Amino acid sequence: MIETGIGCSYYEWRSLCNYLAGDYRILLYHRQGYGKSTESTRPRDTSSIAIELHELLLSLEVQAPFTLLGHSYGGLCAQHFTRLFPQLVKRLILVDSTSIDFMTLYELGTPVLNSYISLDQMIAANEVRGTKSQAELTKEVPSHPDGEMKDFLTSPLLYRTMGEEFSLWEQNS
Repeated sequence: MIETGIGCSYYEWRSLCNYLAGDYRILLYHRQGYGKSTESTRPRDTSSIAIELHELLLSLEVQAPFTLLGHSYGGLCAQHFTRLFPQLVKRLILVDSTSIDFMTLYELGTPVLNSYISLDQMIAANEVRGTKSQAELTKEVPSHPDGEMKDFLTSPLLYRTMGEEFSLWEQNS
């Protein structure tokens, strides 16, 4: 099971999964608000994401315990899932995971770094993109050879979801 980062698609994990497929069963999914998934009525916090993942696993009758991999923000979600459902997780793998102490980065007094990772800027940019049409987003997103990835990156729902995830990031960590 792979929990992706904010704005990331499981499409980006396919080559690794193809490599591992001979030895492992791998479940890739887009959390609600990503890809072709539906919009959630729940807040886009790690608790809701963990509960939705649990509901998905129950509906698919996934056998536990399993290995859960969390990338970036997905690492926070995977940690929250593991705290809520420890009996289901055999191993937790964190790949470039957001730290539960990530706000200490802002306290280091590094203005250049802070200008690149400003939560306020990320929230605002995604809120603006979330109001645009798919056609407008298509003009902004660099062309991508994979049609699925292009569709993923030109969904207004993706950006609204990302904006909400970013707005709850500090609370989640």
